[in-house]
Amino acid sequence: MREQIKKELLLVAKRKFEQDQKERKQMHGYDLAAPISPSPTSLISSVLLKLNLDQNSLLFDMGCGDGRWMIQASMMSGCRCIGCDLDEKRLQIATENIEAHKLSGKIKIYREDVFKFASESKDLSYADVIVLYLFRDSLKQIENILFDRFKCHQTDQTRLNKAEIDVEGCDQGRIDDETKHLW
Repeated sequence: MREQIKKELLLVAKRKFEQDQKERKQMHGYDLAAPISPSPTSLISSVLLKLNLDQNSLLFDMGCGDGRWMIQASMMSGCRCIGCDLDEKRLQIATENIEAHKLSGKIKIYREDVFKFASESKDLSYADVIVLYLFRDSLKQIENILFDRFKCHQTDQTRLNKAEIDVEGCDQGRIDDETKHLW
């Protein structure tokens, strides 16, 4: 019974998302690469504590939404942050949140497609941590872009934080000290 309810709720959510995606495409001309699903602050804090960021660190948030990952990271460690998102409403909220926390000098955000940003941002090669929360297909696409870029430029300090439901081959919440990736 419980599994059936879960399946039905997921189906309703999928249909709602598909309708939202269709409307977004018609109104704004683009699809979402990730759900608008803000991470709980408790999750953000627990992940950030494991990353050992400091005032010399640079965190990138690809699809930053309301800016909560960047704000929390900067407040906890003093690190600098750069984020990008396409959704103007989410970016406006992020700007307001960043200003409310007086972090405008530490956090920069751009209205940019995450794939274009991943491909073209010169600053990305200086990232210590890259935060990704994307749909499975989008995650595979951006992984290819990032891994191609970092084959030549990766330092032993660059870490990718990817959060996704049921990613094959990934142990979520584990830090592999050898490769410096959080999967």
